[in-house]
Order: sequence, then C-alpha cells, then structure tokens
Amino acid sequence: MEEAAKNAPFERNQRLVDGAGCRALEGKVNAAFALLESAVAGGYYRIRVFETEADLVPLRDDARWPPLVQKVNSADTSRRAKSNPELAKLCADDQADRHKGDRLLTKEEWTVAWPQIQRNDEQRRASVDAIMKAGAARSSDDFFFAAMIFQHGESR
Repeated sequence: MEEAAKNAPFERNQRLVDGAGCRALEGKVNAAFALLESAVAGGYYRIRVFETEADLVPLRDDARWPPLVQKVNSADTSRRAKSNPELAKLCADDQADRHKGDRLLTKEEWTVAWPQIQRNDEQRRASVDAIMKAGAARSSDDFFFAAMIFQHGESR
C-alpha cells in the first residue's frame, strides 16, 4: 500500500482529504487538519473540493482553515500555470455545452441543443488536433483536457 501511495500521489492525497472529511464529521478536528496538512504537503491542489466538500464544513470556522485553503489555492494556481490555457478553455467550453448552470441538460434541452453541440465538438476536436500536432500540450492536465474533448468525437 505504501509503495502504491508513492507511485500515485494524487490518489494518496485524495484519500487523505477523504479521511479528513470523515474525521471532521466525527468531531476529530485536529486529526482532520493533520490529514489535510499531509495532503497539501504532498501536493494536493483541488481547491474546488475544499470550497464545496460538505464533509469539510465543520473545519471552516477553525483558524487553521484559511491558511490551508490559501496553500491549496496556490498549488492549484501553480498547476494551472503549467497548462495550455487554450486547451483548458476548450475543455471548459465542451463541458459548458452539456450543462445548464450546475446541472446537466435535461433530455428535452439536450434534444434542442444537440445539433449545435455536435458542430462545436467538431470544431473543438480540430483545434485540439492542431494543438497536439504542434506539440503545445505541456502537462498532464493538457492531455486530460484533450481526452475530454476527444471522447465526444466521432470515430475516424
């Protein structure tokens, strides 16, 4: 298990954050913060989880919370700076086509939107193709963004 954790830091850090949520819900605030500090020290960067995870709510009034959130925010900002902003935007646009606010489109909305989504998907795939051929994908996030776009494509 320890060897796997060394080779999969994202998963390790996410498990630490999950464990912190459990400890927070049990009222074990110090234990929760210890797990979160360990995750952050290991490179945890998912600021959105910190902002939205209900299990972490019991920790938000603690004086240790704001500095910890700032560390995660800094890690996220640093990670994003290494990524291709065009790929990030293409992926965000891809997902926005499929959502209305915080929810997925309903079946009825999907039916109306589908022809435009298909056209947008085709244009995004062409853009990603060009980016990849130019060697402008620089980070693991870039390849994730490209995969998100390509998964909505037609086979060639």
